[in-house]
Amino acid sequence: MNARPIILAEGANHDLPSRIDRAAALWLRRHPMPVSLDRPVVSFTFDDVPDSAIINGARILEQQGCRGTFYLAGGLAGGTFGPYNFFVPSDVPYLLDRGHEVGCHTFSHPVVQTLDARRLAEEFDRNRQWLTAVDPRAEPVSFAYPYGAVGFSQKAQTARRFSNSRGVRHGLNTGKADRAQLLAVQLYDCRLDEKGLDEVIGEAVRSNAWLVFYTHDVQDGPSEHGCSPRLLSQAVERVLAAGCTVAPMREAMAIAGGAEKPH
Repeated sequence: MNARPIILAEGANHDLPSRIDRAAALWLRRHPMPVSLDRPVVSFTFDDVPDSAIINGARILEQQGCRGTFYLAGGLAGGTFGPYNFFVPSDVPYLLDRGHEVGCHTFSHPVVQTLDARRLAEEFDRNRQWLTAVDPRAEPVSFAYPYGAVGFSQKAQTARRFSNSRGVRHGLNTGKADRAQLLAVQLYDCRLDEKGLDEVIGEAVRSNAWLVFYTHDVQDGPSEHGCSPRLLSQAVERVLAAGCTVAPMREAMAIAGGAEKPH
């Protein structure tokens, strides 16, 4: 599977210094984690968590005996944006009670690359405080970068805070994966058809990789950043049929040989 370009939302900066900073973070500030698997592992993750990710996404996973990781930004709770109606506070204990993982997505969903150390720490602290105030069990160890944008200094700070951080660069995690910027595959109807789904699962099986899918809404007629219930169901069914282990990010880290806490 050939790596595709980093895909960033409109909120990220595309000027030359920002692009160089992101490239330096990607290639020069790696936090290697050997991935040693007897069988492939697949994680299903949901960013921002529109209500359909819970209503449909969590349900589809549970029907197959699987669980996922839901990256929450507390500042989005109860809000709306474009086609999205976001999660509400009561969804936090709901997800945890059902065995899903709640991850951190900052509090206000900024472009992490633009934040200095103090402001980034405030984002992490505020979201942790919000989550644990709703449910003390919601102590996040997994993180996903809003917009996928992270710079050289922010990546080091994130690695100290979380056991694993997921980006948006396309690929599978094999060999010495970067736990501070894990590769992922978009589970978007507009980008992944059945053939593409079979190809990425097949490569994960051949290489005993850790495959991380990510999406946003899960509904019929999804947004350009979401998937239909049909596509998610197909993905879950096919990875299980291929003999993959399905696990939330925190558990997948342990399976792959990583630690739940940063070194």
